[in-house]
Amino acid sequence: MKNGVLSEDIRISAGNVGIGTTSPARLLDIKGAGAGGNQQVLINASDNGDAGLRFETLGDAWHIGKSTSGNFFFYDTDGTADTRMVIQNSTGNVGIGSGETNPATTLEVNGTIRAIRTISILNTIDVGSGATITSGGTYGGMNITTDSGLTSGPAFSVITYLNPGGIYNAALTVTAPGKVAVYSLAAATANTLCYDTTTVNGMNTLSTCSSSRRYKEDIKPLIVDKSKVFQLQPVSFKWKGRNESGVGLIAEDVEPVIPEIVGYYDGRIESVEYKLLTVYLLDIVKKQDKTIQELEQKNRQVESRLARLEGQCAKLC
Repeated sequence: MKNGVLSEDIRISAGNVGIGTTSPARLLDIKGAGAGGNQQVLINASDNGDAGLRFETLGDAWHIGKSTSGNFFFYDTDGTADTRMVIQNSTGNVGIGSGETNPATTLEVNGTIRAIRTISILNTIDVGSGATITSGGTYGGMNITTDSGLTSGPAFSVITYLNPGGIYNAALTVTAPGKVAVYSLAAATANTLCYDTTTVNGMNTLSTCSSSRRYKEDIKPLIVDKSKVFQLQPVSFKWKGRNESGVGLIAEDVEPVIPEIVGYYDGRIESVEYKLLTVYLLDIVKKQDKTIQELEQKNRQVESRLARLEGQCAKLC
């Protein structure tokens, strides 16, 4: 009744209940504006219980509501209650996934996140140990993951599909100390790059080009065969596929002569270690210098004898 006039507030029609409507289309149909012009349903639980809604089919139920702690929650029951999502009242943090009842960050997910299009990150994304970010299709996709099995410590890896079988191979790994390892290197360049194949097993770890005694053992003099060095044939050439010229040696020609200065990649001859060739040349120069010094000494001796002979001749003459 309003202003002394009877008015209809609730109608039951064909089993449907209407509030604010005379033609309810569902089991419960609510229309009209509530307090402050907003359409609201108020569920006010006792101080000792949660307030919410329960949706149940065939014995399985979903619950949506507000807990006594003030958090908003979604959970389902198939015999035992399992929280699926919670929004913390005190922080606004959102937890998604089984057991995520106390999210420590703005968004905390226990499980896999899949983005069909784009995820924009304006600040920081924190990927925990063993977590994975995946993108791409059947081939050429990319994973970003943390994996403690690649090195002695945790590693941050970028992993791509590298074969038609759809098997992920590590393409780039950054270890916890900040060392960088790559799965494959491009061929056909004369630039210097130092790397090792032991820091991260099966990958090429970028490293300093060191000559320090700290990294060496079984040190002994190098025996250089000068005749082999002189067999090497310098050439000029043009790089295939690009308009660039170069000079140097052909690795396949060097390998039968001085295999120690030939580099291999993926089981094939790949490069000449020119920095090692300078060691051979240094040994030859030192030996040549020693020979020159010996000849100069002999020459001085001959000159001294000649000077004495000339002096004796002058006295006799």
